Amino acid sequence: MILAPDGIPGERLIEPFLRMAQGRNARHELYEHPGHFQHADGWGAVIEDDGRLVRVRSTSPCWEGEGLEALAHRRVFLLHARRASVGAVAIQNVHPFERDARGRRWFFCHNGTIRDPLPRPSHAEGDTDSEAYFGILLDALARPAAEEALALAVGSLKDYTSLNAFMLSQGVAFVLCAWHELETYYTLHACDTPDGPVFSSEPLAEFGTSWQALTCGEIRRVDRLSGRVSVTHAAKRGV
Repeated sequence: MILAPDGIPGERLIEPFLRMAQGRNARHELYEHPGHFQHADGWGAVIEDDGRLVRVRSTSPCWEGEGLEALAHRRVFLLHARRASVGAVAIQNVHPFERDARGRRWFFCHNGTIRDPLPRPSHAEGDTDSEAYFGILLDALARPAAEEALALAVGSLKDYTSLNAFMLSQGVAFVLCAWHELETYYTLHACDTPDGPVFSSEPLAEFGTSWQALTCGEIRRVDRLSGRVSVTHAAKRGV
């Protein structure tokens, strides 16, 4: 998955995204050979359309059809290729998820499997752990000390492979990085580019060599208007 809070021309993202989704980009604990570990269970994006953020999704692998190529002349903010672990291969389970919450529209994608029991959001589209996790994070952001509540919400979960997630709205983006398993596979990476910061599941050569790994438990908030970035860390309840 890839997040560009300021947006990047789609033509610059298509090839690295395809390479990553097809398992041809980076080596990690699940890698056996190029093309072995693929994310073929649908893909989605958030793009700009007439100044608005809009979502596009498909249940097809991102390397099939012309859907992804159609984004070449769009400004792209979020990309996700799904490898299903919870929930059927169906359009309602394809990331990014979208929800209006208290006057703000949010888009969300997640990598990993959460085994903690999670409440089903009242307006859920599908039946994934990822969408339930999205609901928990939105509830946290509605509280008075929103960023502290977000850190507590992440820290309260115990049984998962990864809580890595990107959240995007018109004014702000959040990057959440936390894992219990497969450190190399789940570590998120950040890079500064002429188009602003880029966050990705894997370093992408097209954007240079200055990629930095995020630490486990790190939460970054990116103000999309000022560009200011602040960092907190997931906290356990009562800490």
